[in-house]
Amino acid sequence: MFNESLEHKALKELAKQFLNEMGCADITEEYPLIGNVSTKGSRRVDVIGFINEKALVVECGGNKDKHLSAVSNKVDELYLLPYGETQPYRYKENMKVCYHCGHTIKMGVEDG
Repeated sequence: MFNESLEHKALKELAKQFLNEMGCADITEEYPLIGNVSTKGSRRVDVIGFINEKALVVECGGNKDKHLSAVSNKVDELYLLPYGETQPYRYKENMKVCYHCGHTIKMGVEDG
């Protein structure tokens, strides 16, 4: 297993609450979505829930673009819950996201 921060665990609790409020059933943490979790190229999602035969996923904290793209192609709806936030936002294909915190990156904005 991996070493998970208390902050990340707290985000997963908020994610489960969000999916429950959306009407999801069978809400599960650390769900192996693509391949075996121990193999290269596998994808495990933080929290998943199911509603009306649709899979809704919430990824917590930061994630790499490659992971988000792969997951978004396998589920019906993908939401991101960045560090420091209490409400997820819906991920859209080709959206740029900070892999450290999970907030969106506005293109063309230089660091000051």
